[in-house]
Amino acid sequence: MEECILLVGGESRECVGEGLRKAGYDVIHLHSALEAADRVENLEFGLLLLDAELPSLETDRLLLGIHDEKRRIPVIMITDSEDADKMVECFDRGAHDVVAAEVPEKVLLARIKNLLFIFRGAVQTNSRIKVADLTIDREVRIVQRGEEQIGLTAKEFDLLWYLALHVNQACSRQRILKHVWRHEFIADTNVVDVYIRHLRVKIDYGQKYKLIRTVRGVGYQLQEPRTDTSGQTT
Repeated sequence: MEECILLVGGESRECVGEGLRKAGYDVIHLHSALEAADRVENLEFGLLLLDAELPSLETDRLLLGIHDEKRRIPVIMITDSEDADKMVECFDRGAHDVVAAEVPEKVLLARIKNLLFIFRGAVQTNSRIKVADLTIDREVRIVQRGEEQIGLTAKEFDLLWYLALHVNQACSRQRILKHVWRHEFIADTNVVDVYIRHLRVKIDYGQKYKLIRTVRGVGYQLQEPRTDTSGQTT
C-alpha cells in the first residue's frame, strides 16, 4: 500500500476513488469540504484531491487547514472546466496542480506520484533553513544569528519560519495572518506589525545587515544580502 489520499468531492468523484484504490492507494473519501475541514487535523494522509466544484467558502476553509507549514500536504484540484481562468483561480486558491475531470487516469496517477515525490523531498530538506548568517532549525526550534542563539516565542518562530520559506518574496500582512495565525483577523489589526517589531529587535538589532525588510504598500520580507557593483553589501 502506498500513500493515503484524502479525496473530497461528491458521488461523481467515486470513480476517481476507485481508480486510486486499484492503483494501490489507500483512499479516504469525504463528500463535504466542511467535514474534511473539521477532521483534517486528525487524519493521516499524504495528498489532498479536492473537487473544485464544491462551494468555494467551504473548500477555502479546508485549504487553510491544509496549508500548514508543519504538514506540507500537496493539493490537486479537479475541475469540470478546462477554462484557463478557472484553472488559474484554483492555483490562486492554493492548489499545487489542477486537472480536468476528464483527464486520463494514467495522467492523474502520474501527477499524484510526481507531487508525492516532490513533497517527500521537501519535508526531508526543509527542516533547516539558512539565510545569510541566520539559521532556523524547525525540528528543534532553534534560531541562531552567527554564533548567537536567539530565544523566540512560539509565534515569533512561526512568523520567522514563514518568512524564511518565502525568502526574498514580499509577503502581505493578510497572507501572513492567514498562514501564520491561521485566522482571518479584522482588516485593520496590527498584530503582524507588532510581531515584526519583536523579531527585528531579536534578529536585527546591532547587526550590520538587516534581514527583515519592509515592502512599502505590501508587507514584509526576509531579504538576503545583495552586493552592488562596487562590492558593497546592501
